[in-house]
Amino acid sequence: MRIWITWSLFLMLPLSLPSIALADDPWTVEAGALLLHRSGGGSAPIIVDDLDSPVVDGEDYSFDMEAGFQIGSRLQCTPTTTLFGEYFDVDWDEALQRGATGLWVDGSPAFSARNSIARSLQTRAESNVQSATIGFEKQANDWLSYSIAYRYLSLDDSLWAEFSHGGLSDGIYRDTVDNDLNGVDVGITALLLARDRYTLKLGSGFGVYENDVKHWAYYNGGSGLTSYRETSDTTAWSYRLKLDGTYALTQQLSVGAGYRLLFVDDVANAIDQAPLTNFGGSRGTHDQSDVLFQGLSLFVQWVR
Repeated sequence: MRIWITWSLFLMLPLSLPSIALADDPWTVEAGALLLHRSGGGSAPIIVDDLDSPVVDGEDYSFDMEAGFQIGSRLQCTPTTTLFGEYFDVDWDEALQRGATGLWVDGSPAFSARNSIARSLQTRAESNVQSATIGFEKQANDWLSYSIAYRYLSLDDSLWAEFSHGGLSDGIYRDTVDNDLNGVDVGITALLLARDRYTLKLGSGFGVYENDVKHWAYYNGGSGLTSYRETSDTTAWSYRLKLDGTYALTQQLSVGAGYRLLFVDDVANAIDQAPLTNFGGSRGTHDQSDVLFQGLSLFVQWVR
């Protein structure tokens, strides 16, 4: 809800602030698709057999390239100052099936009563990333500009696993982690090419955030529901890279394609948390790791 309120207010700015729009074409709107790959987890075992040999580890969840959407808007406030907003949303879903003797979640005391029953496993890892940005860009000269912006990042992960044998369920395990990051992003953009109908821009930036982490895990088996909850506040940071090329079809309409990279450090994700979650203690949330998103962007731009 917070993201959409912020974005709705920004879209109203061109209507509410016409007096500061000094350029002939002050308002630019952009929309398109994102094709992003998300890095998986580490190599730590998640599911093991009765000999504690790994059956599933974090690297088995590859999170192949998935499609999401992106929207953006820019308001030319003065000849050298632009107010901008951006938003994107991408989901991933990775399912696995395994079969072995005594399958169980590695290192969880709640599962210490496992035996040598031949079990089957169905597991699914899901991930979602959302980003909302609103800020100002200042043009330093004809080819270089810099920006400062408020940025909200949401990284939500979940890992689900069901163990069964002979058509009977032995239990369901679920681990969910929500990261809510609020912070400041500073960046720089260089105009590499502006010839005829073509433009090429390269941008990069760093962000620092307060990360509100929520971690919830549970196991529901024959002995009932065993659960674990914890929250924490940490400091996270990000690096982003953006390379865009555009081609002007008309004076108002352009099409473009580009490369996107976003690296976020000191966040919690469910795949890395699962083998560390201790239902009898307070471990899990504070194990921070990193995640890398990269892929392609396809978009259209319209200038009012």
